[in-house]
Parts: sequence; C-alpha cells; structure tokens
Amino acid sequence: MIFFSSNSALLTSTILTFVSLLKPIVYPFSTVFTLPEDIQDLLDSFIPNLLGINKDISYLQILEKSEGYDFSDKVAVDLDTGRTYCSDEISLYLKRNMLLFKHCQLELATNYF
Repeated sequence: MIFFSSNSALLTSTILTFVSLLKPIVYPFSTVFTLPEDIQDLLDSFIPNLLGINKDISYLQILEKSEGYDFSDKVAVDLDTGRTYCSDEISLYLKRNMLLFKHCQLELATNYF
C-alpha cells in the first residue's frame, strides 16, 4: 500500500491509522512513513510494505513511471486528491468488500442502539 501526500503530518497519521485499523492483526512487514528517493526500489519489492511518499519532484517521477506501471499487486492512494491507483481486479474486490463492511456497520449500529 502506497500513500502520497504533500503534507507529511497527514501522511504519517494516515499510515498510523491504517495500521491501527488492522488490529487485532499485527502488521509484521515494514512501514516507511516517508520513503527517501534512495530506496524507491521498495516500490517493486515482493514484500508487502506500507509506504508514504511526499509529493515533490520524486512523486512526479513515480507517477510518470506508473503510466505503464503494473498495479496488479499494489494499491496507491493520493491523499491530496483522493485518487486511488490499483488494478481492476483489486478495485472490484475493494468495492465488494466495502459494501459488505458498510452493511455490517449498519447492522451493528441498528442492533446496538
């Protein structure tokens, strides 16, 4: 999962929130709040990573490379614009599960209150 933002505080808080939403599951892989340009090869690694990237010149270079980039195993979220980059298969999976999640929330709220 890759998060982009020009606001480093938003980037950090979003990644921390995402990790906390996974509880009780403990996320065992690397979490990088601001990915330096030196190690942008992590974007192509097979290990699942939570990565934050500041929007600057390197952000533009990454998006230029992503024109033909294979997002079959990644989800990238631009926090400033709200745009999500992923494969069609992942997109359908997320939409289906979000509807199920909203239904469960509504059922829980109805039964609880």
